[in-house]
Amino acid sequence: MLKRLNTFQGFHLAVIALGLFSSYATFLLYGKWEFGGVAKISPLKPLALHEYSAMVQHVLLTLFWMIGAHYNLATKGTGSHVWVGRLSIFVGSLMWFVAPESQQMSSCWPVDFLGKKTSVDAASVLALVLVFSLNLGLGWYSVVAKSSYQSLEDHKLFMYLSMWSTLTPALMRILCFIPGFYFASQRPAAQETLLTLGQWLWTKEMAYCALTVLHLLPFFNPEWSPYAKMAFSDGTPKSGYSTTQKIFAGIFLAFMAHRIALSIDRALNYSTEVGLLGGEKCDVFLGTFYTTTFLSASPSVIPNTTLGMQM
Repeated sequence: MLKRLNTFQGFHLAVIALGLFSSYATFLLYGKWEFGGVAKISPLKPLALHEYSAMVQHVLLTLFWMIGAHYNLATKGTGSHVWVGRLSIFVGSLMWFVAPESQQMSSCWPVDFLGKKTSVDAASVLALVLVFSLNLGLGWYSVVAKSSYQSLEDHKLFMYLSMWSTLTPALMRILCFIPGFYFASQRPAAQETLLTLGQWLWTKEMAYCALTVLHLLPFFNPEWSPYAKMAFSDGTPKSGYSTTQKIFAGIFLAFMAHRIALSIDRALNYSTEVGLLGGEKCDVFLGTFYTTTFLSASPSVIPNTTLGMQM
């Protein structure tokens, strides 16, 4: 099976190792979940003790998903491919919904998402979950339909895009490390955390912008994306796609392009209007995944005096 490890799988494993290994190692060895495995990275409080059971579930499900996904990429066409694939779809869907929440999911500017105000962290996670779930669902349907050879080819690409989406947590950490290391190297000796609150919030804003671009750009390449193949087809039976599929893919890609433009615009405006003074020029907005999805919950503002330092 190792001989069949392709370039994408190698890249996927390398990014996961760079972005998440230190976090996993710190958690498994010391029972602490730190961003990038780095303690006291910002003044925002780390996970509370009661959140660790949920983190254990999330970490284990993530590991099971990665093992199942890589196994299926290396065993295409074998008997175990089907049942491992079905189990991986279930695990991959579940792993997002057991992740704990904390003050780390905070931003200086709230985001309007699905009619609710939430933090940029929560909005980015929910958008990722929706795109990931769409790719999983269409990947499953394309192989169940078995209407043409094209459907089987699209199944492979949808699964690749699903795995690409699961890289975003690791990529997020890698992108944060770049300015984070610089800010940490310049900090005063008396500063208790590696980054100030403003530096950390700015770092996350820029990272989420870059992450949105990196995550969505492959969707526009016909060699990597069924959406691009559908949108750029002529919509005739000869192309393997219907006019309805062509219209759906075109609308989807237009929405993705709009999301990229909004992310870039937000990052530029944030750098100009707030910069490194987040938490001073504006309050810290705590809007979690659940305040976005459940209308009965309400987001909150964390005053600077209650942020607390990491222990």
